[in-house]
Amino acid sequence: MNRLQTQVQSHLSAVRQNTEKLLTKGLSKSIHQPPSSIRNTPLDENSLHQETSRRKPSADFRDSRVAPQDNRTTRARLATGSPLALEFSHRLFTPEHYEDRYEYPLVIWLHSQDSSEYELDGVMPHLSLRNYVAIAPRAIQKSKLSERKFCWTQNGSGAVQAEQLVMQAIAHAINDLSIRPDRVFLAGYGMGGTLAQWIGLRNSESIAGVVSINGAFPKRCESLLQWRESRNLPVLFIHGGQSEMCDADHTCYALQSAHRNGLSYQFLQFPCGDELNTAMTVMANQFIMKIVTE
Repeated sequence: MNRLQTQVQSHLSAVRQNTEKLLTKGLSKSIHQPPSSIRNTPLDENSLHQETSRRKPSADFRDSRVAPQDNRTTRARLATGSPLALEFSHRLFTPEHYEDRYEYPLVIWLHSQDSSEYELDGVMPHLSLRNYVAIAPRAIQKSKLSERKFCWTQNGSGAVQAEQLVMQAIAHAINDLSIRPDRVFLAGYGMGGTLAQWIGLRNSESIAGVVSINGAFPKRCESLLQWRESRNLPVLFIHGGQSEMCDADHTCYALQSAHRNGLSYQFLQFPCGDELNTAMTVMANQFIMKIVTE
């Protein structure tokens, strides 16, 4: 084991001790558990240079898969028909007591594989009902598991399409809603977390921070060309110690890449698997709010 690997193991041990305290205090419950067949394959640099012509997304906003909502979630606005003039399916969340005179931080949520934009319904009550406007674009490719679930394509053109969806969502939100332009955050789960990192590192001048939950580091991706510009982008890399989507090899690669390129990554490891739990969203909220209040 070389020196860097020793440092990685030591770092993970310290991180594990800190995050376990959250779980032993009863702060954690599962929000979402992906199908066991899902694996998160990092983006390949070679395929990123094979961009195809842009595919026009669907404009159908109808979807009956709404997660159960408590009274607090009902009072906040999870839009069934979004007022944003976007050409693709998405989910819009506006906070409780939304005020046009206040400029809100914006969170773009990228869902996991074999899921949909309705993943946002389970996330926002545990992230915050008051702090953010949030938009979740729907992935373009239909899942083989269900016609109501969708996947991010894992080739270069698919990543570029996801980036286009995200940048369009940001532009329309800033234009049509009360958003602070320099407080835009990307967050995602599984493959959505990998894409959030990739898009954030490529567009660090427009993004205030990134949260990735059980999302592997984007291997050999085109964002390598922007390392110098991306070094000041804060990234929170959250993963489960028993995760298969973001396993030990992926985590070591992320630690090594961040260290080697001088990236501003923070790592948190939870004693769990691939599930998305409330303790993770608590830490995500703290990370984002620290940046917002700077």
